[in-house]
Amino acid sequence: MIEDYLKTSLPMYVTLEEQHYRSDCCKNRLFYLRTDTLRLPPFQIMTTNGGSIGGITLYDTDGNVVANAGITDLANNHLHEQTDCETYWYIYNGIVDLSDPLPLGDYYIVVNIIGDLGSELWYSEVFTVCDCHVVPVGDDIEKLLNGNFFNWTGDDPDDWIVSAEDANNFVTEDPAGGCRLVSNGNLIAISQDILTIGKYYAATIEINEITGTLAIQAPAVDVDFTTTGIKTIVFLADQIGFTIKRGGVCDAEFDNVSVQEFRTFEFCDDITVTWWNECDFEDIIYQLGYRNRLYFDEVLAAPREEITKDQDERLGENFELSIILKKFYQLRDHVPEYIYNMMIRWPLYDNVYITLPSGESAKMEDINITSEWQDKNCYNHITVEFTQGPLVKGQCCENFNIMDESSCS
Repeated sequence: MIEDYLKTSLPMYVTLEEQHYRSDCCKNRLFYLRTDTLRLPPFQIMTTNGGSIGGITLYDTDGNVVANAGITDLANNHLHEQTDCETYWYIYNGIVDLSDPLPLGDYYIVVNIIGDLGSELWYSEVFTVCDCHVVPVGDDIEKLLNGNFFNWTGDDPDDWIVSAEDANNFVTEDPAGGCRLVSNGNLIAISQDILTIGKYYAATIEINEITGTLAIQAPAVDVDFTTTGIKTIVFLADQIGFTIKRGGVCDAEFDNVSVQEFRTFEFCDDITVTWWNECDFEDIIYQLGYRNRLYFDEVLAAPREEITKDQDERLGENFELSIILKKFYQLRDHVPEYIYNMMIRWPLYDNVYITLPSGESAKMEDINITSEWQDKNCYNHITVEFTQGPLVKGQCCENFNIMDESSCS
């Protein structure tokens, strides 16, 4: 079937009849798009009738309106308009928490765009809101220096800017290799100017002891912590500074602070696949950091190995230049056409990452897709084979520069 819509994580249609839910193929009422209670799957809308958002309404699958403050928050604060003066895009990244949790169940949204041509309604595919706590996953490139607080000069942690310190509001190394922040309610803060405005980040802090309130000021609004444990947040940077400060009267000990660019979410016990392009592609705006995301309730098939030899003929003899080892993995699923349309595009994308339930994440390379339509062409049995990147052994000797420890500077 020819389908004229953007192939984003949450398809948006101009009519209700385009929903898979309403087709003859959806007799078993299985919904393949899942999300947690604090965000929808990412989506974009492209139209020439741009103007303003008239509102977003949440419906259950019986067509009943479901009132929810989180959906109102999405319309007011999370759906962003972009234009090239002829075409308008409405972009939802599906990253930052909504202000109010979504109820569990199966739903779709209707977006009302009001432009010069009047009101224009867009209908999403049906999605399932799950009782699942997601964990932000970074890109493994650390932005902070001395986030483990191993290095100090006097009572100040190296690489951190200490602000508003006095006798009653201070930071100190306590215990060794950790940071203690004490405040009587007045400002005391440590910060690093490491963020790029407009990018999303995942931040982690391990709080070992606390009385009162400790805060992270990464977005304009503080994120407060009052209990111990490993805390993880995701945020959109609207300033260059990442700041840890008192949130009130406070005595807190913490360490192992990390800030990385956000890549995706770890979702329950599912596999997450996240994909995006460096440049805009197929009418989807990627230049501003938008990323698609799907969750799969599957496990990877047993891998297979492939070894190839790169040879060169010289004077009638073959000389071995390198040996290449590739380990191939397979992701298999039984999906409807709108999911199939997303997956078959993965080989065309610059970045396709897979994240396992353990939090391990890797770039999918050498992607090859095979598929077979079943159930009267309603569902596709699709297999995605990929590598994590080859291991290459060349003929050059690449020894480490081993030396006595006393020679290290």
